[in-house]
Amino acid sequence: MTISSDADASSTEAANYVSDAFITSKVKAAIFHDPELTSSEIQVETNDGKVILNGRVGTQAEIDRASDLALAVKEVRVVINYMQIKDIQQVQQDGP
Repeated sequence: MTISSDADASSTEAANYVSDAFITSKVKAAIFHDPELTSSEIQVETNDGKVILNGRVGTQAEIDRASDLALAVKEVRVVINYMQIKDIQQVQQDGP
């Protein structure tokens, strides 16, 4: 049987928050520094080591690349990718 105090629970929550913030920062940095991706179009969230990617990009290759970069971060447990491909009009307006 495991018993924990409220203080223990609070410190665990704080540790998870810091870890999640750290993971999010590392994933965002990897995406930002990748020349194949437009980082301003990609949102990153982390919850208990699970990274959630959202946004709209030009190609399936960009979606796959973002997932690969997130998975390459050691602390990431799972990547859930909700990214979508922009429609052709958006791609033409935004440029290459």
